[in-house]
Amino acid sequence: MKQRNMNKKLIALMVAASIGLAACGTESTVTGKQTETYITESLKAETKVAFDLLSDKKAVPVPSFLLMDKTDGTLSLPVADGASHEIDNPVVAMNSTDGWGVTTPIAIEFAGKKLNQASLSTRAFRLIEVNVSDSIKNATFGKELEQGVDYILTLVSEDTLVAQPLKPLDPSSNYMFAVTNELKDENGKPVGMSQSYATLKSSLPTPIAQLKDAQPIVHISEQLLASNSAEFRAQDIIYSSWFATESVGSVIEATKAAIAKTIGKNGDLGAGWGDGVQDALASEKAFNITVDKTEGILTAFSEDSDKFKKFVVAGSEDSVLIVNSLLNSIVNGEGGSAKLPINITKGTVSLPYFLSKDTDKFKSSVFKSASPSLAKLGNVLKNGSLLDKQLIIAAIMKADETITLDDINQLQENKGVQQKLITALVGKSITLSNGKQLDSEREISRYSPLPKVRSLEKVPFLLFTPENASLDSLPLVVYQHGITSSKENAYTIATFLLKHAQNMGKQMALIVIDQPLHGERSLANGEISANIDPTVFLNLKHLPVARDNLRQSVIDNIGLRASLSASINDLSNTEFNKIDTSTDPVFFGHSMGGITGVSSVAIANKTLGNEQADKIFSFSKMAIANSGGAITELLFGSNSFGPMIKHMLASEKSEIYRDFTINNCGSFDPKTRATQCYLELQKQAQNNQELAGLVRALESKIFQPFKFASQTVIDSVDPINFAGLEQHAPLSTEKEGVFDNLPTLMMLSEGDNTVPNEVWPIAGTKPLAKQLGIDNFVSKANPHTDQTKNLFNFAGDAPDSAHSAIISGLGVTSAASQKTLAAFITDEPLPVETSILAEN
Repeated sequence: MKQRNMNKKLIALMVAASIGLAACGTESTVTGKQTETYITESLKAETKVAFDLLSDKKAVPVPSFLLMDKTDGTLSLPVADGASHEIDNPVVAMNSTDGWGVTTPIAIEFAGKKLNQASLSTRAFRLIEVNVSDSIKNATFGKELEQGVDYILTLVSEDTLVAQPLKPLDPSSNYMFAVTNELKDENGKPVGMSQSYATLKSSLPTPIAQLKDAQPIVHISEQLLASNSAEFRAQDIIYSSWFATESVGSVIEATKAAIAKTIGKNGDLGAGWGDGVQDALASEKAFNITVDKTEGILTAFSEDSDKFKKFVVAGSEDSVLIVNSLLNSIVNGEGGSAKLPINITKGTVSLPYFLSKDTDKFKSSVFKSASPSLAKLGNVLKNGSLLDKQLIIAAIMKADETITLDDINQLQENKGVQQKLITALVGKSITLSNGKQLDSEREISRYSPLPKVRSLEKVPFLLFTPENASLDSLPLVVYQHGITSSKENAYTIATFLLKHAQNMGKQMALIVIDQPLHGERSLANGEISANIDPTVFLNLKHLPVARDNLRQSVIDNIGLRASLSASINDLSNTEFNKIDTSTDPVFFGHSMGGITGVSSVAIANKTLGNEQADKIFSFSKMAIANSGGAITELLFGSNSFGPMIKHMLASEKSEIYRDFTINNCGSFDPKTRATQCYLELQKQAQNNQELAGLVRALESKIFQPFKFASQTVIDSVDPINFAGLEQHAPLSTEKEGVFDNLPTLMMLSEGDNTVPNEVWPIAGTKPLAKQLGIDNFVSKANPHTDQTKNLFNFAGDAPDSAHSAIISGLGVTSAASQKTLAAFITDEPLPVETSILAEN
């Protein structure tokens, strides 16, 4: 398996400024009493870990507790002098997360000799999960992670030890890791600790005031890391650290709970969002479906042909004519097939929107929390003035009279109390004794997870139903399209699914809405649209907004599902009365629609602890085509998106690359110039050492640090981290996974140029399938289907095999994948056409 190259200077680039610790002596010497002999010997090593808190050249391996904000629980990486302090700076973007990434690597750089690859043993490195209640000082040993199973150890550039997770770490959890002197340099000599670490490791109290809080944590870490192991000794540890992982899904879960409360009060947003809802929004009914009209599919497509042309086929008039001909053929039964009249119902569903629609601000406007941060509140209760403590307690008790002083005293360790306080403080503000508002920033995190509603949007939908279907008969598919497309692409995929179902003697219905910033939800009359520029949605310039665009999409899917439950009884005189409400809908997502779909189904199907409430949200099955996880690596590994992204980053950060573009890319088509230009650089670099050096420099100094920052930010909404989500009620100890028993179908096209099949170590379609518990990959070598979970691997050289084959409606592979999906939806045996499957 090919190993991913990682920037050996990642630490220096990410932590390129003072971390607020004053120098006391130098990294080679420190004032104080004589320390332990084994520490003294370790300090003599020629090769040492690059951990420096004492000199002017500070360095901290990441992840680390030293780079977390004690007041609000978020990351606190230093921002370099002269750098932007806004979220367009990837370091600042990382600081918006409530912990370290669950898929990003641990990177430990060394100074001195090269490292010895052969010494990477279980005695050289250990990674454990620890249990923490109120304080890390009371942590207990949880479990050890296994090399080669949970993570892999590698050397990068011969001076950096990297532990790369092979599966996501647990979110909102605590981990400790250590390196020992069993790691050797190129001469076979043990590596040693730095003076900074020696100061923290020593049993002697540190003479450095700024290190007093860190020293007991290092002692606890070493004690736990050496426990439950006969061969791992504390005195051999030359570096250790503790870190907390970020939450996954906390914002979406909180929003789902608010949706349930809103629906329970007949669409009153105030029930879910409290005083935080503006009067203008409170008067409107949320999660409500309104039908505008129903008409035949040929008439409907004629009306929507301009949208189809603009948002789906990039202005191709020929494509519109082809689709129109196909629809006529199916509806009228040409070629000897049975007629299939299809009705299209158009209308809107009212969904809360948490992003900005201001054309000047949308790119940089993130979700804002509807309540103050519990972390900041707890910090004031612990460390604030007596008056501020009294003001906070009074505000809490006013917000919810059932909350007692005993409850407040249990805030740190009692999750039930934490949830109760979050709910009570939604829409509330707390003013401190200095006249300032507690948590005026309202940054979204697990400590303040419910987003503030900015607007209530009437989102257009399309519902496809067979004209001749009877009442309460149709299984419903909730479909989500991919990036740069729109709901109108359902005119092909929905029609062909209904046709394949008809051929099996079955029927179905399908409903679809646009992704945020796509189709009719584009801004500026469609001029600001992900259909024109995918970065409008991906937003690489402002990573937290990219994360929140994905969150909005996930919440929209959950909101649409809940709206169907809430509105169905009011739609008895419409095509909705043909839907079988006794069975939960099936979710189907393609490309980005599947990426957000996995997260949607995970949260939708996670129990609220109330069976009646669960029925509002749940899906019966999930089908995902040409989607994957570990979004950042997926995008960089994509032949469609990777070169474009690299061009954008290199153009912004590298003057040498800008010169290259001026001299070499002027003749390229403006629509594809970004992709073509970077590919041209790679082509010329094959025979040009100077350009080859530029490619290496861009990779190590720009792309790798960006990927680390990007995935840290995206991890909280990445499907790879939802695939193992536990199915349990709040505060429950049950361990069943959401997807353990959910029938799941995945499909991929071998060699997919848009969403790669696999990018080492956990990006792409196949790694996501494995995380979802899919072990059966259907191929020529294995033409058998599992009862509930399958991945169909269509051959790359099969006719019309491509990323969008399933939605195109043309060709052998398109027909086979659509037939497979239709069978899955309607509970028919899955057809296996081996001639178009990949070998393995």
